[in-house]
Amino acid sequence: MKKSTLNLILVVMAGLLFSSCKKENGTTANAKKRYILSNEYNSVTNAAFIKYFVNDVATTLGDPTTHKLYGEDLEVSGTDVYVLALRQSNSGGSYSVVIYKNGTEFQSFSVASNIYYNCLAVSGTDIYLAGVDFPSSGVPKIILWKNGTVTELTSNTGANATEARVYDMVVVGSDVYLAGYETMSSNPFNRLPKYWKNGQAVILNATAGINSVVHRIVVAGSDVHCSGESEGKPTYWKNGAPTNLSSANGWSYGLAVNGTDVFTAGSVSTGANIYNASIWKNGSQTVLSNRSTQGTVSVFGVGVDGNDVYVIGSMPDATQSNAKSVYWKNGSLVELPMTSGYSGYAYRLVIK
Repeated sequence: MKKSTLNLILVVMAGLLFSSCKKENGTTANAKKRYILSNEYNSVTNAAFIKYFVNDVATTLGDPTTHKLYGEDLEVSGTDVYVLALRQSNSGGSYSVVIYKNGTEFQSFSVASNIYYNCLAVSGTDIYLAGVDFPSSGVPKIILWKNGTVTELTSNTGANATEARVYDMVVVGSDVYLAGYETMSSNPFNRLPKYWKNGQAVILNATAGINSVVHRIVVAGSDVHCSGESEGKPTYWKNGAPTNLSSANGWSYGLAVNGTDVFTAGSVSTGANIYNASIWKNGSQTVLSNRSTQGTVSVFGVGVDGNDVYVIGSMPDATQSNAKSVYWKNGSLVELPMTSGYSGYAYRLVIK
């Protein structure tokens, strides 16, 4: 899986991002803080490091002269900012999982080359990680790490073996929710959009096919909201019932609930190999970008602060060789400050 992590840059630029997890829940309160996790990388030197922004003020994590650092998730608990990252020495070798707290390394541990953690949640003194175990034989399975103890959520051996991936995690009280997909054991090419509550799987309604997945989950009261894609098209589910967001191909990586309003955000095909950023409010679409040449304007999150709506992502240049970490505020594009010679993508958003 670490090879897949190293290929994250190419995946992001292609708009087919492998991973994903987070808490973009909006509230009706105004003047909250806006936290954005941004990855920066240099395609020539293979250097990679992280910035996270609090209301556009940056904190840098990692030292590209000694190691590569890839940001996977961001969580805010009280006044503390946590970042989940994968770290590898510039000389190569195994990866370490690193959790930063307020810009300082808080926990780290080495992992086998087949283990990949991409989701983080913090609840009180408990820290949760979710990810995937890619065995040398068999198929990927979802694993949950809580304070160092690992639990398997899916099976990847025997007659009932399934392939599963996780993209998002939230903890509500004592309940732990994970979102992703799991294949049918009878048909390994049929991906079923699912979420897991305390280890128990819930299958969302979707047309059976090869490209159905949940990328984001928000729990609001007794309602469970999910966004992702079904049959290759952006889709939103409320308590399992689907709403197709577009007839065009695409995906939704952003989800926020603000009172009775539901915001989803993602990338949608607007031409041959052209994908533009979009946001939906209660299913009504607004296109945020106007790319007209081949390429993808990527979207990875949406959040709400009072009357302000934020969407984060990445804006590639015309050649697709470089990209900027960006966000849209009420439809207006803002470029985050980046290091000269580096490309980037705004990857996680929390408004709290």
